[in-house]
Order: sequence, then C-alpha cells, then structure tokens
Amino acid sequence: MVKNAVIIVAVFFVLYVSRSTWLPLTQNSQDLKSKASDQNSSPPSQDPDSVLKKTLRLPLSDGRFMELDLSRPSHQPLKPMVDLLGFLHRYQGHLEEYVLDKHDCKHFAYELFQALTASQFTAHFVAITLQDQSVGHALVGVDTLDQERILVDVTPAIRSDSAQQRPMKVLAWAQAGDPYIRYPLDKIGPNFSNHRSTFLKRYESEQRFFEAWQLMFQKEKSIDEEKADLQQRVEALKALSQEDPTNASLDWEIETLQAQLKRLNSGIQDFNDERAKLLDELKNRGYTSDSWRVKDVVFF
Repeated sequence: MVKNAVIIVAVFFVLYVSRSTWLPLTQNSQDLKSKASDQNSSPPSQDPDSVLKKTLRLPLSDGRFMELDLSRPSHQPLKPMVDLLGFLHRYQGHLEEYVLDKHDCKHFAYELFQALTASQFTAHFVAITLQDQSVGHALVGVDTLDQERILVDVTPAIRSDSAQQRPMKVLAWAQAGDPYIRYPLDKIGPNFSNHRSTFLKRYESEQRFFEAWQLMFQKEKSIDEEKADLQQRVEALKALSQEDPTNASLDWEIETLQAQLKRLNSGIQDFNDERAKLLDELKNRGYTSDSWRVKDVVFF
C-alpha cells in the first residue's frame, strides 16, 4: 500500500560565505514557506510495505527548482546508534566537491538521506535557520533505537578566502537558541551520549581552544614588534659607533641589545614549537561556528 500524502514545500536559499573563518559553505534561507513534518500526513501504517510519500521542492539561484523525493517506509524498526556509526564510517559521499547549486549542502544532505533510507534507517531531511543573519544549512536527522534522533552533517568545510575544501563527517546539535555544534565522527567514543550537555561540553572546549589560538596570534605580533625594535636600535647604535669608535658605552649597549635579541630568538623557537602543536590540534578538530546560533529547525 502506498500513502498518497505528498508534501510540496519551497525553501529559498542563496549563497553565503563567512569572512576569514572556516565554515561549511551554506545557503541563505529567506523563507520557509511551510514547515512540513510527519504530522502533516496521516498516521503511518503498521504495514511493512507502506510508503510515506514526500516531495520537497528547493529553488536554485538561477530560478530553477531542485525536487527531492523524501519518500520512505512509513513504519520500520529503528536501529541502534552503533549501526549508524558503522554506516557513517563507511560512507564516502562527504568526499565530493562542493559546488553551489550543483553540489552544495542540499545535495550532500539529500545523498546521505537516500543512502540511509536504502540501508533501512529512518532518516529525515533537515533545514535550519540562524539568528541575526540570513543563513541556513541542510543536514540529516536519523531516528535511533537507543539515542533518539541524531543529526548528521557531511557538507565539507570551505575557507571563504580560498577554494580549499576539507571533507567532514560530524554529528551535530541544532536546537533553537543554542549554537550550532559539530562533533567529529572520529571523536565519538563508546560512552557518547546524544544529549545537549555532551555537545555544549564539546563547544566550550572548542571555544577555549580558539581563544588560545587568538592569543597565539597576539603573542606572535608582539614578538615581531619587539624583535624589529631591538634590531632597529642595534643598527642605530652601530651607526653611532662608526662615527665615534672610541665611545665604549656604545659598544656595551650594542652587546646588551644583541644579548636580548639572542634570548628573544630562543623564545621564538619555543613559541614556534607551541604554535606547531596548536596547528596539529587544529587539523584534528572539527570546526565550531561560534557565530552560528540556531533560530529554527525543520524536519521533513
């Protein structure tokens, strides 16, 4: 039996790129015409062959529409989270290149939705809007037996000032009023709990890390300024010493400044080692969008 409850919803997106920060390239959500969900359809049948029909129409930037078939079985047993994690570790769709309208967050989410549905997971296409800015994002929700609904994001991270892309597979937290938080798949341990407190702890850790990274840049600037000042003073004293070679005090000042430069250069090596450690940690972390705060979440 096939249910004929077909839902057609228009969600408007346009391009948004965040300045000088690592973020998944996403689309603006100008208007959610209708918040479609399972409650818009008749109650699901217990018939294992029953299919809940859904169609989502998304306009592209050139005026054309992208139509997504979100049909799925109306009733099927839920799978445990461990099965979902195994599926996601094997999934390779996140390696595709991001191209606006041709293969952007809508496509990444839809392809993951299709793959999950084909593997008998209960999946939902998810759209989120954000507070204080007209940006939105697409991802997938998966109902599990033991961890309720888990959000999954596989859109690559893209730096706005370059074409560089970084593939991502993360679990996500998206709740109205909260920051949008990503939890890298390879950081999920056996005791992971799909609760708000788990993601907020991750978010706070990320914030402390990025604060340390900002302090590192400030320290680097201070070191560069101090080194340039010492070098200028040494050169100026050397010029004076050439004009008055009998002035022993100039030679003493030059030696004092050169000793300071030597100590500073030693400190610079320690600084570079510390920065290298932070860079290694950055490579192993997912990206936290501290400017993203969720306004609304819509499940289709």
